[in-house]
Amino acid sequence: MKEAEYLHLGDPVWWKGEWGAEEAVMAEVESIEKDADIMTNSGIPVPKLPWRKVRRYETVKCPTGTELEAALVNLTNGHWAYGEQIYPVKMWQKVYE
Repeated sequence: MKEAEYLHLGDPVWWKGEWGAEEAVMAEVESIEKDADIMTNSGIPVPKLPWRKVRRYETVKCPTGTELEAALVNLTNGHWAYGEQIYPVKMWQKVYE
């Protein structure tokens, strides 16, 4: 997989607050957590994550039942986001040019 297909710490991204309803603003990635439990908003810290895993939820089975897991990203603008709320800067430019 090419490095451009990964989200890295320090990457600029477009972020849409209010679950994607707000206008997009640019921020940088401060931290990335994979397999974050959406009930506790905690996951496994990683330095990079493939975009295909950033942008989707996964259903996992655990002893207490079925849970949803997602990528969780902390941004330099003081906000956090699930992967579905952020977009690579280059991808956004291609879509809206």
